[in-house]
Amino acid sequence: MASHQQRIEKISETLKSWDYQLDRLEHRLIDLSEEARQQAKEALADLKEQRKQMATRLEEGRSQAGEMLEDFKDGMEKTMDDFKERLQKIRHQVGDKED
Repeated sequence: MASHQQRIEKISETLKSWDYQLDRLEHRLIDLSEEARQQAKEALADLKEQRKQMATRLEEGRSQAGEMLEDFKDGMEKTMDDFKERLQKIRHQVGDKED
């Protein structure tokens, strides 16, 4: 079983990877039609906001213990799963292939 610190580091690494992917997608929008570009921009803006919220929760989670720690872990896993699904949807919309 991973320690709390190891989970935090893994989440932090995942968020950094997603930052890269969001930046990459933002640059790919140029290839889309105007309507598709606008939809993708809105979706990316929503994802960036969700990403900021995850970073805040991550910082809060660094100091949690006990039952609060389990709540943090469960909540972050659900949030990250949702983010990943939404990111994949936008990647497909933009025509970006996964690395």
